[in-house]
Amino acid sequence: MNEMELLKEVELQSHWADVAIAIASGDSKLAVDSASDLICRQFTFKTMLDNEELWFYESGYYKNSGENIVKKIIQDCVEIKLKISSRFINEVIASVKRKTYLDREAFEAPVHLICVGNGVFDIDGGELLPHDPKYFFKSKININYNPQADCRISAILSNQRLKKNIFGQRLKFLLICFGENIKSKKQLC
Repeated sequence: MNEMELLKEVELQSHWADVAIAIASGDSKLAVDSASDLICRQFTFKTMLDNEELWFYESGYYKNSGENIVKKIIQDCVEIKLKISSRFINEVIASVKRKTYLDREAFEAPVHLICVGNGVFDIDGGELLPHDPKYFFKSKININYNPQADCRISAILSNQRLKKNIFGQRLKFLLICFGENIKSKKQLC
């Protein structure tokens, strides 16, 4: 752990200690609000307005396991572990949800982007972008993009004429080819 990570960890422990003090003093509203703020600062969540599903961002995409993640975060927090109740956990989950609402229609990844193992492949630009919670992916292809992979057919099919006006519509497509790298991992080219 480097110095910056250590400082962040100490700061988080200090804030969780403040939550523990609020619980001990009986100020449950402050404890719940502080705990949900800490969780939302440390992790990325989105809550669907229509059904209150809580989604958790990890490893490039959102997983529909947000409630379980919040429970685990709270349960693993040494500073408050012995002072919490099921009611407290449920109130923190509800608070996280209220702070992260999003309309389901907005919770869609752009159609020209594909989440892959080592980033986000932009079909239009032909480039690899870093993973980012703003893209709202709900799945990921566990294949790494490698522009140097041997995939001769993709060069032929990347021709702009072939991508336009098939049956009167412009179609976007991506050809997935499998190549081998030194570690024998599958690759997207």
